[in-house]
Amino acid sequence: MRAITRTTQRLVHPRTSRPASLARLLVFSPLFCLTALSLAATLHSIPSFHSSSIMAAATTVPPSGLHKLRGSVDWSEESFQVVPDVVSDNPKNLAMVEFDRETRVEEMGQILTPQQAKKQPKVTWEGASDQELYTVMMVDPDAPSRKTHEYRNWLHWLCLNVPGLNIDRGNDACPYKGPTPPAGSGLHRYVILVYKQKQPIDAANIPDDKRKKFDVHTWLKQHKDGYGSEPSLVAGNMFQAQSGGTGGEHKTREL
Repeated sequence: MRAITRTTQRLVHPRTSRPASLARLLVFSPLFCLTALSLAATLHSIPSFHSSSIMAAATTVPPSGLHKLRGSVDWSEESFQVVPDVVSDNPKNLAMVEFDRETRVEEMGQILTPQQAKKQPKVTWEGASDQELYTVMMVDPDAPSRKTHEYRNWLHWLCLNVPGLNIDRGNDACPYKGPTPPAGSGLHRYVILVYKQKQPIDAANIPDDKRKKFDVHTWLKQHKDGYGSEPSLVAGNMFQAQSGGTGGEHKTREL
């Protein structure tokens, strides 16, 4: 006990004993300890110092893709004409549509093959909240072709009551079916729409023989209680595909 007391006295009262070195003072300083712990926590949070952060970065969307998804969406362009062929307003955000790690719709009008879009995609968008419900749908306004569209719109997917981005927890009123454009019919537009709901929607499932001639405006009016008098199109995107065509092209074509 006396040894401890003498050591403390040398540190606290340098005038009464031999002065302690600066290094020893720093080691025993509470401020130094707190600073060291803070620095260690900061380094641990940096991706280069954390292996799991590096792995996560490898599986996320590239920054270039995210940059393309920001900003307004103009569906009234002559090459798109989603407005007015499908809806009357542009979506507030551009949705990311990801079929797999190699196949993403990063810009409107991107051309894919039917095989690339065969499986149900993951759809994400800015501003989604787990406390809100959404409707996700995909339609083809060019059935059987863009020039002869007597079956406009062909419903490929309708998922209701989606909490946030959790599409797997939504209700598939019409299960996803990938593009099947007829041979020789040219490029088809496949339009993904995300509407915000005001309350849960209880609707009967839509059978396969009712997929044709699906009208988005009529659907929204029939379920006004769920979407409100002014439905909110919070996100959307559009890709193109044709029978026997090549995919992965980041461009649009006018048909």
